[in-house]
Amino acid sequence: MFFKASLVFLIAAATIGTYAAELQWYNTRSCDGSSIIDQRNIGCDTCQNSGGEYYAVGVSGVTDNQQLSFYNEPDCTTSSLVGQHYGNECSLAGGTPLKSVYIAC
Repeated sequence: MFFKASLVFLIAAATIGTYAAELQWYNTRSCDGSSIIDQRNIGCDTCQNSGGEYYAVGVSGVTDNQQLSFYNEPDCTTSSLVGQHYGNECSLAGGTPLKSVYIAC
């Protein structure tokens, strides 16, 4: 019984680790230098809010076939979609700041 539970835990941990993304939010329109917020170990099929207004967000730790969606409103509101990309990306804000990112599986 203990072996089965351990095996299930290891498989779940490996699956989560495969999709553990990192988001770094910046005050400038660049992903160079130090980020203001650093969100780590983010799973896929999740919306991440910045808690503020930022002009760049760097996403790393995703695969080339994972879609990223960028929004200028919190909670990844469909009508506020401002960009999409596949794989690791530094997305820069246009006329409005970035406020949330959706990471697909």
